[in-house]
Amino acid sequence: MTRHNIILAVYLILEKDGKILLYHRSENSRYKPNEFGLVAGNVEENESCIQAIIREANEEVDIVICENDLELVSTLHRQENNEESIDLFYKTTNWKGEINNNEPEKCKKLAWYSIFELPINTIDYIKKILMKTTTDKTYSDLGFSKKLKVALANPPFSKLVYGEEYS
Repeated sequence: MTRHNIILAVYLILEKDGKILLYHRSENSRYKPNEFGLVAGNVEENESCIQAIIREANEEVDIVICENDLELVSTLHRQENNEESIDLFYKTTNWKGEINNNEPEKCKKLAWYSIFELPINTIDYIKKILMKTTTDKTYSDLGFSKKLKVALANPPFSKLVYGEEYS
C-alpha cells in the first residue's frame, strides 16, 4: 500500500450559557469563505494536538486555555477535495481573558449560537459534529465510499486477498 499524507486539524468548541462560539469566515478566506466555523487550525510540526488548540485559541480569539480544561469530544476522519484529514474537536467552558477577534482579515465576526439554531451557512461537517456532541458517538467519517473493504483469508490462511469490496 502507498502511504499518504493526512492533515491533522484541531477545532475548539467554546461553550457559554448553552451556546457555542462561531467564527464567521470572511469572503477572502481560502477555505469555506463566508461560512460559519469554529476556532480551528492545523497542527504544526513538533506540536501536540493540545498545544495546537491552545495556540489557535490564543492567536484567533485572544484567550488562554489550560490543558486540563479541554475535553476531546469528537474525532472526524474526512475526505474532501482530494485531501484527507483527521479533525479533533475539543470542548471547554473555562478560559481566561476576554474573547476578541484577533484576525479581522479572516473572520468577519464572532457570535454565540445555540447548536439547535445554527446559521444556515455553518460548515456542513461542523454542523454534523456539533449535533453529535449531544450523543455518545465520538467518531465519524465523511466523504469515503460506504463499501466495506476487507481482507479475506483462504484456508489454510496462508494467502490473504486484500481489497475485496462488499456493499
